[in-house]
Amino acid sequence: MVKPRGPTKRFEWTIPFTKLDKWYPLVEVNFLTQSGAWIPIPLIFDSGAEATLLLPRYANHFPDGEDEPIGVVGSSRISAPVIRDIEIEFLDRRLKCDVIVRPLPCHPFIGGLFG
Repeated sequence: MVKPRGPTKRFEWTIPFTKLDKWYPLVEVNFLTQSGAWIPIPLIFDSGAEATLLLPRYANHFPDGEDEPIGVVGSSRISAPVIRDIEIEFLDRRLKCDVIVRPLPCHPFIGGLFG
């Protein structure tokens, strides 16, 4: 048996894994659209991701993004639309973030990646 040493921390929130075609750490993030409505989008939670990514099927809910170079897995860079200052709600908090619009190979239920 391993005994913990040092301080321990209790977490306010845990991210459950959801079984679709495989197990995903899914969270529901509410996005404020350009029409002023809030829409919930299920995203893969990735604490190591540098950005929030939405699939192109959601792009019509937001203003057009500006093409910018973005980093992808590995060391390469590509150009993709980036929408600035989108208001979101997550874990009882409201904040603004930039969103990249880009395809992501994943289950059809998933709307993108939350990083």
